[in-house]
Amino acid sequence: MAEEQERIEAVFEELVEQVLRGEALDLERFLARHPELSAAERERLALRARIFAPSAEAERLPFEQLGDFRLLKRLGAGGMGVVYLARQVSLGRLLALKLMRPELAGDATAARRFEREARAVAQLHHPGIVTVYAAGEEQGVRYLALEYLEGSSLDELLRSEGPRLEPARVVRWGRELAAALASAHAQGVVHRDVKPSNVRIGLDGRARLVDFGLAQLADASALSASGSFRGTPYYASPEQVEARGRALDARTDVYSLGATLYQCLTGQPPFEGATSAAVFHGILTREPRRPRTLVPALSRDLETVLLTALEKERERRYASAAAFARDLGALLEMRPIAARANAPARRRSPRT
Repeated sequence: MAEEQERIEAVFEELVEQVLRGEALDLERFLARHPELSAAERERLALRARIFAPSAEAERLPFEQLGDFRLLKRLGAGGMGVVYLARQVSLGRLLALKLMRPELAGDATAARRFEREARAVAQLHHPGIVTVYAAGEEQGVRYLALEYLEGSSLDELLRSEGPRLEPARVVRWGRELAAALASAHAQGVVHRDVKPSNVRIGLDGRARLVDFGLAQLADASALSASGSFRGTPYYASPEQVEARGRALDARTDVYSLGATLYQCLTGQPPFEGATSAAVFHGILTREPRRPRTLVPALSRDLETVLLTALEKERERRYASAAAFARDLGALLEMRPIAARANAPARRRSPRT
């Protein structure tokens, strides 16, 4: 019985991780990946998974006021939390109040992620990173009080204006985001989940990083005890996908930002697939299509910058986000870039 319970908990933890990454949950497909489960165990997991089903009730404000914060309207939701526009009564300012979903209150993984985000963002001070005003617990609800950034997320722009965005804007946003990552890395924080939905484009046209829920802190382990994958498949670096228990460094964020910019410029991520496993296989074994084969109007230097950021081997990538930012700045200012193009025959052979 103890062994059965341990097996169920391990699989449920995997399910929670998938939801926390913002991936849609197809329970039948998820359970098909675990043939080791008995019919009774599958039924127990299905019952527990009902907490993730969408509900009209979730659209309602759960409180009129939570401590010093008066909730005004629901802004959005992710796998772990729901974000509301709120007013801090004592200071009279608008902010984004992120509340942990009540059904996850007892989940250790969700609690660790929420705490990690608070710790990570609280120590970062950069115009390209969302500001955290406060973090705590009120009426049994964990919360993060964050800077309210009017505007759109990058994935919203890809849906409304895309699938490809104007290169000059994308390169400018890339430079701003690379500079923000360089600042975070200098303070010992690796984001680990850079992707379009975690980039906010403000009304001032500037790009900012949000959601540090998967951040790796200098004093924390990079992986779970099981060494499981953390991140979002389309934008994950090869070393994230391999998840062999070694710590990730700043170059994983360089790769993910490169993948994000690649999609904004070409209309598709570097690797696609019907399943996460298919995407992972591409990340580990194939080279991305050269951007200019998809969009011939892109410059050769821009293609070189993107492919340098997307090198499979960390040692061949930009050594830092700051170096990536410098080359993006060189593109904007029409100066020579530091990266050098690799001929296809000299590029690293795919893994077998």
